[in-house]
Amino acid sequence: MYRAAAKQILKRVRDAYTKEHTHRTVRAQDFPHLDLAFYDRTQQALQRLGFSHVADAEDETVKQQAPDPRTFLRIMTNNDGTVNAAIYHIRPAFIWRILMFCTGMRNTKLVEFQTELENRYQVMTSTVRQKDLMPSSPKIFRNLLPPRTPLPDLHQAHLDVIAKVVSEAGVQPIANRTLNEILGFENRQLEIQREYLEGIGWVTEEFLVTQSGGDKKMAKAIHTEIQRILKEERNSA
Repeated sequence: MYRAAAKQILKRVRDAYTKEHTHRTVRAQDFPHLDLAFYDRTQQALQRLGFSHVADAEDETVKQQAPDPRTFLRIMTNNDGTVNAAIYHIRPAFIWRILMFCTGMRNTKLVEFQTELENRYQVMTSTVRQKDLMPSSPKIFRNLLPPRTPLPDLHQAHLDVIAKVVSEAGVQPIANRTLNEILGFENRQLEIQREYLEGIGWVTEEFLVTQSGGDKKMAKAIHTEIQRILKEERNSA
């Protein structure tokens, strides 16, 4: 009964964390369905915080999956390249927006701050909700703040975490200034997550509970099927 759902979920997770994502630079005006004023307002606010615009880019790998988020990233970086920022508005086709609303994913205009450390650990600060995220590798620290946190406060919270890491662990942030460097950083993040998810069986039962609206019986059944599929794959390898 749950076999088809398990196969579909496993495929989607694996596709999302495929070995390397490719990107292309884009023009904002080619995305008229998005709130481009949000992009511009947020860019100006980041510029007042010392950030500069690097590029607008679309993740071609994600675009080929369902649902296509129909979005692009406005990528920015601070003066020394140790903090990167991404602005994005997710707006998939109508039916997917309905599904997102029903599962509680309503904050689709986001800003994320990211920093890579010299030991290859990473720090991400955002207002995305924990329940909307896959389980995260211990090598990626997610600093999640409440929705509507003012942008300067979000930025300062990110800087505070970096300062704490530098003070307590003696690990310095590294610079990713150019588009290629920042996209390389993103792909290293995917690699970290892929290794972690593969190690825990790709999908946890707890994650499935949150995505099913609290239906523990269904989540357990799907999780059991996913683990059975993985075992079958190992046995046939």
